[in-house]
Amino acid sequence: MRHLLLVFCLAAVIQPNLVAQQSTAMAVDAVNEFAVAHHRLMPDGNVLASPWSIQNTLAMLAAGAVGSTRTAIEKAFFLGDDENARNASFHELQRALTAKLDADVPMEIRSSNRLFVENRLQLVPHWQKLMRESFQAEAGRASFAADADGERGKINEWVKEQTQGKIPEIIPAGALNGQTLMVLVNALYFDMPWDEQFTKELTTQQPFYLDASHAKTIPLMFKQHAQRYARKEGFQIATLPYASGLFQFVVFVPDAVDGLAAVEKQLTGALLSECARFPRTEVRLSIPRLAMSAPVVSLKQTLTAMGAGEMFADGKADFSRMIFDAERLQPYVSDVYHRTFIEMDEDGTKAASASAGVVRYKNGAPKAIAHQVVKADRPFLFMIQHVSTGACLFLGRVSDPAPLVAATTAPPPVHGPAKK
Repeated sequence: MRHLLLVFCLAAVIQPNLVAQQSTAMAVDAVNEFAVAHHRLMPDGNVLASPWSIQNTLAMLAAGAVGSTRTAIEKAFFLGDDENARNASFHELQRALTAKLDADVPMEIRSSNRLFVENRLQLVPHWQKLMRESFQAEAGRASFAADADGERGKINEWVKEQTQGKIPEIIPAGALNGQTLMVLVNALYFDMPWDEQFTKELTTQQPFYLDASHAKTIPLMFKQHAQRYARKEGFQIATLPYASGLFQFVVFVPDAVDGLAAVEKQLTGALLSECARFPRTEVRLSIPRLAMSAPVVSLKQTLTAMGAGEMFADGKADFSRMIFDAERLQPYVSDVYHRTFIEMDEDGTKAASASAGVVRYKNGAPKAIAHQVVKADRPFLFMIQHVSTGACLFLGRVSDPAPLVAATTAPPPVHGPAKK
């Protein structure tokens, strides 16, 4: 049985200060709505996903789908049914995210797309042109029929190189074979310092409350800074700008130690977008260092639960706008894989993500001025967001920032806004 593999990776990307929000709004809405819906299906504990990266590839799949398969993908993943407007919006958002940065800012951003196409495969010209013009994905030939595992090694090595080794492998053993027809790869890498770095001398060992009766002693970074801030019912939201101000780190901290589930219920795509427009105020922020690296996980169950099960249905899925002879080969998606990485400390953030869909056939010292206090010493949510469009690139949950540190019995902290 022949099959097609599509892959994409992400770390984060950069955009210009001035972006035409109207032209990117459709893609941003799709990304942020997907971010929330997908997050609600995640398991307990520490989790991290890249909504923008996943949606980027799902939009490519939608462009190759036909009939009820296309309708299911568009509806399940908030893509809308206006294909021309959608592709133009994703194209503009991609341009905004990858706009050239100020050469004086010490950061590294990589963003690359590529199609690895089996030598014998004939792509539908319209889809191939769309991949090139709207998603900047050029096609290159591969020999899956002759050496599938060798091609898997080459693709994984390319991804590893593009992400500076943060995603060492995305395509698992056995995912490619002699019937593989194509692998679509999108790789992005993000390494950015804070606009104002945390002072390392202010990082201190403090309790992080896992629940109302258990805590761990871990390093909490601290800084006071004028930043975007909002108080919502039962939680606070604070942001940290990265250098050049094009991106920001957003933290959602519940008032109660056991209040994160209630915060997640209030999460919406509109709230994620709103975070880019909060007014600034003086904030004293305490937050743990982060280091999260997960193995490859299957997204088939969660994407099916979101309503796109037809694309996984052998004999029912229709991707005939992607390749010739689809009526005979009957392509369908067998699985979608995802992998993420984030590392955050006093200096800045590095983040990366990779996903693969297999398609088969049949930061400073306190100031004595009025301020808000946000202390992430309990389970919290976080996001990496592009400011001018409001697009969510990463969305994660921290239930335990130090899994290897032993927990101890601790009295519950006072419920309500976190205290310094």
